[in-house]
Amino acid sequence: MTQEGSAAQRMRYDSAGRITHAAVNYLQVALTSLNPDSGFAALPTPEPPVDWPLDRVLWKPKFDDPARMLVEAAELLQLAYDLVVNESSFDDKAPARGATNE
Repeated sequence: MTQEGSAAQRMRYDSAGRITHAAVNYLQVALTSLNPDSGFAALPTPEPPVDWPLDRVLWKPKFDDPARMLVEAAELLQLAYDLVVNESSFDDKAPARGATNE
């Protein structure tokens, strides 16, 4: 692997890691709605969690719609998967740190 290839892979893995982390945050919201007694509950707040890995404006929880949060998490996990297995996905899909989708 070339040094450039190694750097590109690290960037893809870093992006995939941050995206996976965001998916876990949305799963926490879904879990809180579906099973409030789970002991693994997210606080229902419009503010992003302290460990939210993306730009704050991308935190858009729907505390009253666990199905939507499961879909958001699944879409993020699919994107992370694509970044890990498909090198071409990086240029097309990976949000830059601080990027917004608005």
